[in-house]
Amino acid sequence: MAVTLEQFTDLQEVFLGLFVPVLQWLFVGIAATVTGLLVFITGLGLLRRMLGSQPGDHQNP
Repeated sequence: MAVTLEQFTDLQEVFLGLFVPVLQWLFVGIAATVTGLLVFITGLGLLRRMLGSQPGDHQNP
């Protein structure tokens, strides 16, 4: 079955129409996850420093 150029362009438009938003959301999701993890880790570090060293810590403040 031969695909005409017109059909191919339509397919390309549909593909790009579906693919680009998915890529954008994927990128946004990854960025949000990384940011969230960094904030979480930083928050934990600050909390531990504020509460003083825990028994599991080998570092003295």
